[in-house]
Amino acid sequence: MGERIPIRTLIKKKEMKNHSHENAVVPMNMPIGSPIWWPLLRFIFVVIMVALACIALATAAQARQPSEDRGNGNSAAENVDALNPGTTGSDNTAHGWSSLFSNATGSFNTADGHGALYGNSVGDNNTAVGFQALYNSLGGSENTATGSQALMNTIRDYNTANVLQALRNNDVGQGKVASGIQALYSNTTGNQNTAEGAYALYMNTTGAFNTASGALPLFHNTTGRENTAFGDSAGLDLTTGDGNVCIGYDVRGVAGEFNTTGIRSIYSSLASERAVYVTSNNKLGTLLSTRRVRTTSSRWIRQAKLYWRSNQSPSAIRRLSPMALYSLA
Repeated sequence: MGERIPIRTLIKKKEMKNHSHENAVVPMNMPIGSPIWWPLLRFIFVVIMVALACIALATAAQARQPSEDRGNGNSAAENVDALNPGTTGSDNTAHGWSSLFSNATGSFNTADGHGALYGNSVGDNNTAVGFQALYNSLGGSENTATGSQALMNTIRDYNTANVLQALRNNDVGQGKVASGIQALYSNTTGNQNTAEGAYALYMNTTGAFNTASGALPLFHNTTGRENTAFGDSAGLDLTTGDGNVCIGYDVRGVAGEFNTTGIRSIYSSLASERAVYVTSNNKLGTLLSTRRVRTTSSRWIRQAKLYWRSNQSPSAIRRLSPMALYSLA
């Protein structure tokens, strides 16, 4: 028979087995339950959650990134009312609030700026860069406007405007070029005008075929046609007259005059050579000097007499100059 174990010892072992965690030895260096670690744990948890939230937001933003492709070759910025979604036109590009907003069938247009080509409906091949450039264009084509409110009201074709408010009020005029602040600003129906420089042809309304280059050239011209002004303030005072030419700084002309020519400093310039003449077809030039004419005539006469005295053949005489033949008559 085996060794007998006291009952108290069996009861004690059973209690230790049922409550083993109470009998575990806990090292003194394990700060379990210490309040010092909790703030650090909370901070790490918050950092991890914020990082995860940022990653989720970035992924969602990329997933919602709008596409500029509108089909049929059209491209437009999203969420700014650019390019009429119902357009049937092709190959249009619109960037800026309400650019190409009304486009219906127009094609090959480019609008960059708030309200650029806003009213265009059926026009083609227009380029507008700047605030309200070509804003009210309806059916005009082949227009180029660069600058705030350049060609703002035009509805016709083949116009070019560069810089602030150039050709701003043009409506049905066509074939014009304006480059400069408010150049051809007031033009409405005048055609084939060219203005280069600040306020060039500023007050022109219906005048046509005018050319102005400089600052303030032909500034007051309203209905005058076929005027030419080169230089600052050239033709400044011309208003309704036609066919005038003003060349040089401050050669202003006179209001209402027709077919006059003014050239700066020409009156005070001295010349000792030939006289200047003008023909009926507006050709400017000089005549040969009378001395040269006399010398040439004398030489021809001597040549003719020589042929006459030597009894030359008729064919030889025909080779004489007209002036020599005339001297033989």
